[in-house]
Amino acid sequence: MFVVGGDGDGFSIGGGHLPHAARRNPDITYMIIDNGIYGLTKGQVSPTSPMGMVSGTTPFGLEDPPLDPLPMLLSYGVSFVARGFSSDVKQVSKLVQAAVAHPGFSIVHLVSPCPTFNQVITFDFMKERVSPISEDHDPTDIAAAFRLALNQERFYTGVFYRNPNLPTMEQKLEHQRKLTMDRQPRSLEQLFAQF
Repeated sequence: MFVVGGDGDGFSIGGGHLPHAARRNPDITYMIIDNGIYGLTKGQVSPTSPMGMVSGTTPFGLEDPPLDPLPMLLSYGVSFVARGFSSDVKQVSKLVQAAVAHPGFSIVHLVSPCPTFNQVITFDFMKERVSPISEDHDPTDIAAAFRLALNQERFYTGVFYRNPNLPTMEQKLEHQRKLTMDRQPRSLEQLFAQF
């Protein structure tokens, strides 16, 4: 299954669902398109808008710090975490393919500046900060993934973390189904014997 949403869906209204989806590990790929603003509803600040941002809802500047999606997703235990920048279409395509191939809950956080309402996080602003994750990064190393995600100097893109060995929700449900079915009577006589 493939799901697409925005930073408001993923980190505000639907933010409470993410940790529970992560712990269940369904075989779903969720692409979160983050433009740091509610662009479809005329530019209100979102959970990832930077402090100080002036908008229709914050005429004197946003006073709340933004959520930092990557450390959040890693701390929830999402079994595949990647980030891309919308200007790098080739990399984003590879990230989405890798996420879909991953067995379990995969999230691709896609930063895609909104040129209409977000004049802080612009394409030029991002291009100066974006760096692909080094080839020698081990995506099975959660500590290394956190170090990259928490780096304030660069905005890393690529696969931060993957753990293909966690059982998926579908595998767990199948296990439960088998346990349940094994306890069911196999004949009419066995069924009557229970009562």
